[in-house]
Amino acid sequence: MSETKIFSHEFCGPCHEVVEQLEKQGNQINGEPVRVVDVATDEGFEEFQRDVLARGDGAVPTAFRDGQQCQLYFDNEDHVGLRCPGDEVSSPLDAAETPSDPPEPEPS
Repeated sequence: MSETKIFSHEFCGPCHEVVEQLEKQGNQINGEPVRVVDVATDEGFEEFQRDVLARGDGAVPTAFRDGQQCQLYFDNEDHVGLRCPGDEVSSPLDAAETPSDPPEPEPS
């Protein structure tokens, strides 16, 4: 079984939004359990250092599934979703509407 974890910190506003919604979802994304790692704890920071900082990243919230960094997003119903390398797009969001893509310019 795969392991999905989301790194979070108590002073991170977006982290609170993600963690609160995950709790409403039963700490699951698409029926798979998600473990929230608090980087403010010694154990959590060690994991964060090994999985995130060692890759040259340092942002939270961030998600990993089986050691691969994934993209967190909120779908049209405010559910937390996850897109990992190799995943097929199976969310209500169209691939062109992912939060990392810039918005289309308005026609003039």
